[in-house]
Amino acid sequence: MKLLQALLVLVIIAGTGGVAFGFEARVVSIPDGDTVEVYKQGEQFKTSIDLYGIDCPEKQQYFGYAAKEATAALVGLKMVWVEVIREDRSGRLSAVITVEGTNVNETLVAKGWAWVIPEDCNQPFCDDWRRLQEEARKNRIGLWTALKPQAPWEWRKRKTKELFYISPDNKIPVWRHSP
Repeated sequence: MKLLQALLVLVIIAGTGGVAFGFEARVVSIPDGDTVEVYKQGEQFKTSIDLYGIDCPEKQQYFGYAAKEATAALVGLKMVWVEVIREDRSGRLSAVITVEGTNVNETLVAKGWAWVIPEDCNQPFCDDWRRLQEEARKNRIGLWTALKPQAPWEWRKRKTKELFYISPDNKIPVWRHSP
């Protein structure tokens, strides 16, 4: 079934003219729950990979460290298959990662360590991920044990607003120093 999903992703992306390629790599670090750094075979530099379609709590948020640890438990120092969904302007890759037959992105959602990003996850399998997210929420597992977990994109928006304030003359936005 997992192989069928991976093949379906390839067919869909190839049909839409998007980026579609995969490679094997070793995970060498996990900066946060939804980002891994890998070494491709034969290359000397790390490649940073965003886990496609999901967003884990930021490290400064509740459950941020736990999400990072969940990702590390799944992929830390292991060989993985990286199925690239897209590449942004700066060359950063967004991918579905599989390790030992397990879809890492999907597992993090199912275990309650990540949200499916509503406006970003637009592949057919994203509907399955949304159902898994709802099950995790209903069963109160992972970050869903919190009374009101805050999605990382909302948290980042709030934090950005807190860093600025308007000067006394109401004309100049001023950078507020973080504590």
